[in-house]
Amino acid sequence: MPHHVKIIFERMKRNKLSILFFVGVCILAISAVFILHDRKESSFFPVVAAKQNLQPQNVLLMRKDTFINLLQIAYKDFVKIRDGSNELVVEINGANQMSSVFYNGNTELLKSNFRNDDYELRTDLNSKNLKARFLIRDEQVTVPNDIVIRLTKLYKDAKY
Repeated sequence: MPHHVKIIFERMKRNKLSILFFVGVCILAISAVFILHDRKESSFFPVVAAKQNLQPQNVLLMRKDTFINLLQIAYKDFVKIRDGSNELVVEINGANQMSSVFYNGNTELLKSNFRNDDYELRTDLNSKNLKARFLIRDEQVTVPNDIVIRLTKLYKDAKY
């Protein structure tokens, strides 16, 4: 076999090893990306467990500023919001049926306890006013799905 043919075969062997090494490194890198990505929360509204009354699938963890914005657009002049250091207080006054609309008619939410559930809803049936408190943790609040469902509908229907 001529000398130049031997050189070509040797280079091809080295190139094959280089290509196999490169493919192996790529497979390892892609595997690492998938493994690390699965550890992160992939949901925009991560589901969190309520401590007592509701199951984890019944509440959402929502950014505080997003929740405030939705409330202001949906309830307009009827809502007053106080943003404290560790709790968000929402009051709906003078809106007739809006207080029961807030919690989508789910009276079980009125049994909530701020200490156990990270939120609390109280209504005055005579004046139809509502006061709700939500614990702020890492700029997020735990919001029951019934509130999110109604809030989303009111937000979509709002003329702003």
